[in-house]
Amino acid sequence: MPSTASSTRLGDRVTQHTAGPCTLYTIQTAVPEVISYRGSFITQPNVGADEELLQELLVRMFDKGTQQRDRFQIAETLEERGAQQNFSSEGLRIEFYGRMLQAHVADVLDLLAEEFRAPALEASEFEKARSQLIASLQRSLESTGGQASAALSRRLYPRAHPNYTPPTQETIGRLQELSVDDVQAYYAAHAGSNALRLVLAGDVDEAAAVQAAAKAFDGWAPHSAPAQYASSATPQEPGVTDVLMPGKQNIDVRMGHALPLKRTDPDYVPLYLANFALGGDFSARLMDEVRDERGLTYGIGSSLTGLTAEVEGHWQVDVTLSADRLAEGVTATRDVIHQFIAEGVSAEELQAKKETVVGSFTVGLASSRALANVLHLNAVRGYDPAYLDRFRDALAEATLEEVNQAIATHLDLDALQVARAGAVPQADDDPTARL
Repeated sequence: MPSTASSTRLGDRVTQHTAGPCTLYTIQTAVPEVISYRGSFITQPNVGADEELLQELLVRMFDKGTQQRDRFQIAETLEERGAQQNFSSEGLRIEFYGRMLQAHVADVLDLLAEEFRAPALEASEFEKARSQLIASLQRSLESTGGQASAALSRRLYPRAHPNYTPPTQETIGRLQELSVDDVQAYYAAHAGSNALRLVLAGDVDEAAAVQAAAKAFDGWAPHSAPAQYASSATPQEPGVTDVLMPGKQNIDVRMGHALPLKRTDPDYVPLYLANFALGGDFSARLMDEVRDERGLTYGIGSSLTGLTAEVEGHWQVDVTLSADRLAEGVTATRDVIHQFIAEGVSAEELQAKKETVVGSFTVGLASSRALANVLHLNAVRGYDPAYLDRFRDALAEATLEEVNQAIATHLDLDALQVARAGAVPQADDDPTARL
């Protein structure tokens, strides 16, 4: 593979600035006038104590009015400028992202800062946000894949871990007990400029952007909420959880085990490549053998899930099966995993996967939106802008020995936890219930 150490290094095009309490990153792209942005700040919800729900409700209310503007004035401000804004709850952080024109950077950042620093948080908007969230959760009850993944999380993590997903009906019950006063109290304790990061990618006037960000967020104080979450899984004996969903055509099976890894650990890149070879795309081993060769599944893949700079995650295998092929499909999946762990990857296989991953990563950075997303992700993980290139280099330069050692060290067929959702057979002789 040609070296990625070319004269065009993305990290060299990124400039880091201090703008009041905000760390601002800017990168120029070829599209005139348009800027994509992404940012976040740390909130530190007390995971497992309803605060993750309070944060989700809060982000649904930011654009529903401030102490200076109602929801219609906010919408009008954005529409007149052709700007977009979105908010999301991302575990221990609140994120915001969208697009705007270079001429309107100051107006959009002023509006964002106003929404964060002086939200109205009215009772009527709280009721709407809660109803919408409950409706979304009720719809999720129909997803066999979502229910299986959530059940697997409960086998892997303690309640206080950000990757733990409580039973849907339990969450709905907890939501019904919350009030607008709870959201207001959560906001007062958790909203602040802690680790405020903002990325602007596009036709950026750097001096104007720094001035606008400094003015918008000037004086926004950090909060003092302590970190209250578990960072690792709780080991338990392998077992099976069933979520019975009668009448469903498919059964979704999730198999996985905890990984004592964070996204910043040295083994992450080799294990990422290993997993990609196993189940990362349509030419991976699981898809090739279980779906294409044996015709046992509608879809199959594997992933490294939930690993961040703060918390450990897990390795997960997803497979969708019909009821009459459930046992055969699970057995075939386990056979492929067993062979993969026992033999590792070949030099030719690894080279092909590296070319695919590096190529996809490079192509994926072609838009300003993608650049903003990746730069922000790296920033919150504590990496400098040059990590854009170092990560690509690390993928290209990972050795066969490193990848196979990561497989041998971190993947364990006997440690797999299993969750199944759908019209799961409950016969005593069901072989997949004793995996």
